[in-house]
Amino acid sequence: MGSRFSTLPTAPGTWETKVKAESTKDKTFLFGGAGIESQFQSDFTLLLQVDVEGERIEIRTRRDLDTGDFRVGYLEPGETFAIRLENLVYVAAIAQHDTYVRCSLLSDKGG
Repeated sequence: MGSRFSTLPTAPGTWETKVKAESTKDKTFLFGGAGIESQFQSDFTLLLQVDVEGERIEIRTRRDLDTGDFRVGYLEPGETFAIRLENLVYVAAIAQHDTYVRCSLLSDKGG
């Protein structure tokens, strides 16, 4: 499976990667992970974009280990959504079919 994304603006100092959300996993971590025990305090925003030839994904976040996941909603192929990474343990995707998600870490203070 290849990947194709629509054009997003990039800025100096912006970090970006492509993550494969796998249908065989309970969830694919886009930021953080199951072993993180404390909330992340930051001035960063995570920009997510689903591959235009990909599949629908569900986005979930978690604020602490004592509560369950919070379902943010769904993203369809080509759609983009931004999540501020304040007081989060992780951001995860749940996929029914393997699909790629572009993840860009943006500073709220600029590059």
